[in-house]
Amino acid sequence: MAIFVVSDPHFQHKLVSGLRGFATPEEHDEEVIRQHNKIVKPEDTVYILGDITFSANGKGWAHNLGLVDRMNGIKHMVCGNHDRCSPTFNHGYKHQKEFMKHFESVSEFIRISHDGKPVYLSHYPYDTTDDAFRYPGEESASNKDKYSQYRLRDEGHLIIHGHTHTSTMVTKSALGTLQVNVNLESTDLKPVLLGDIARTLGSRWTQKKG
Repeated sequence: MAIFVVSDPHFQHKLVSGLRGFATPEEHDEEVIRQHNKIVKPEDTVYILGDITFSANGKGWAHNLGLVDRMNGIKHMVCGNHDRCSPTFNHGYKHQKEFMKHFESVSEFIRISHDGKPVYLSHYPYDTTDDAFRYPGEESASNKDKYSQYRLRDEGHLIIHGHTHTSTMVTKSALGTLQVNVNLESTDLKPVLLGDIARTLGSRWTQKKG
């Protein structure tokens, strides 16, 4: 059984599908599912780190969450700012049951261990720099701390995240902690093996600080 991580499918999100080079959200969604199922087997574990869909965009929540059911794997979800089970929505907790119909678990963040090292899985990085964001309407020089109340405190442990919509996979926080970005812009629309991240980081994987 393999373990994969991925973030920000953004099903039925016209803006994001266009930025990713697709003519329609439907074309985008089908390709995301196709790439996912080429790699992930039904028995594999997949951590999806938020922004499954974009609010009630497109064909609505029921349709968009239904697309998740077409994706292989035993799926665990971390809520993103666009998912209405998130505290970014008023009374978001009321929608937990709705999301649990499609996932094994739904959390604000997840802590796992790999090769004896604690790893945090969150939608958000610990922090970002001015050039780390390119997603319209998100962070900018005048709004660098958006969603800061939902970010985990940086205590030096590796974090795997999404949210940034950049092609840069590995960055460091202000405190020097490694942050690994697995949004689809950085992974060619594919889930990433946790073991491949460890191999890419090499000796840095075992260090508390980057």
